[in-house]
Amino acid sequence: MKKITAFFILVILISFVSCDTVTHYTMRVSVDRDPIGDIALYGDVIVFIAGSYKEGGVVKACYWENGTRTDLYKGTGDSYTSSIAVVGSDVYVAGGYSNGGVGKACYWKNGTRTDLPGGGTGDSNTSSITVVGSDVYVAGYYSDGNVIKACYWKNNTRIDLSGGGTGNSNKTSSIAVVGSDVYITGQNFDHFANGNVFSRPEAFYWKNNTKINLPGFASAGETITVDGRKTYFPEGVPTFAHSITVVGSDVYVAGDYYLDGTNHRPCYWKNGKRIDLPFEGSSSITPGRIPEDHSTQLTSITVVGSDIYVAGYYVTGSYGRESVKAQYWKNNNRIDLPVGKDYSSVAQSIAIVGPGVYVAGYYYAVSDPYESRQYKACYWKGATKIDLPVPSGATESFAFSITVK
Repeated sequence: MKKITAFFILVILISFVSCDTVTHYTMRVSVDRDPIGDIALYGDVIVFIAGSYKEGGVVKACYWENGTRTDLYKGTGDSYTSSIAVVGSDVYVAGGYSNGGVGKACYWKNGTRTDLPGGGTGDSNTSSITVVGSDVYVAGYYSDGNVIKACYWKNNTRIDLSGGGTGNSNKTSSIAVVGSDVYITGQNFDHFANGNVFSRPEAFYWKNNTKINLPGFASAGETITVDGRKTYFPEGVPTFAHSITVVGSDVYVAGDYYLDGTNHRPCYWKNGKRIDLPFEGSSSITPGRIPEDHSTQLTSITVVGSDIYVAGYYVTGSYGRESVKAQYWKNNNRIDLPVGKDYSSVAQSIAIVGPGVYVAGYYYAVSDPYESRQYKACYWKGATKIDLPVPSGATESFAFSITVK
């Protein structure tokens, strides 16, 4: 499942092309709306979603507030968003843009862009944003020309994160701040075990720049019984960490791992203890092999009271002809998000307000040729799918992050 993972998560982040002089620009887009319909659709909540759309061959960063789209950048190159946070009347969106073919990390506050310093002439990217009081925290990573380095920015000052891989991949995926403690999920692809170096994904998080590993299904050199057979894992089991939330002293991380090198198995960690989640085609959560060409990846986690909500998606079929289904879990119970039998869908972010479950993502027609799929940004309010408006000439759109107030 390496290919499908890279395609869904990174399709926007790495699609930069060259651009001319960068301009600061904010545009409020007019959208025909029915105020009575708005009341019925949104009630007293305000739904904010960060995403992007492609028009005229250019990817454009934007966000939606109860269905009204705001474009964030108007350069001639691509731009993207990765995360959104709202504090009071202020809207913060992390993202980036292309400047002369080089990716530049930034965030927008109420449409005004602030560039974030990288570490040289290479690309820099954002993955997540949170705001505590007057402090703005953005997780990301950058290239110094040789390796990719994980970092975060606090009020535009870059802080490099320690303990990453020795090779060319050391990235962040999510950030949470509680009091003075900063928690960031990470990923590297170089792992030391038993005196050897293995090139495999390894999930972990940092707390105040101290790296904390998250245990997978098997450690390097371990033998475990799988499907009634003893199986030796010389390099351990690859693990992935995608999202983090902290409630009191409890740290929750959503991610996945795989046993056979391709098919992802969903799980989350609470205070370092791995909890497997039921997946499509499985009647239990007993460790075992996933059926061939079946994979589930988690993208987002949030906790409300004693309830744990995790969003993700399930993939079956071969690459290029796969079927994808958006899902979320509440306390280990999986709920499929409706989209219609002729469509595939991906869930990217989840938020809860009262009894309402809101999930942002996108979908496309299964019949679309792989090279020209018409991705459509949407979100689900409970079991209702709501499309997000884009210009009539847009060929694709994505929703990556959601918050509700």
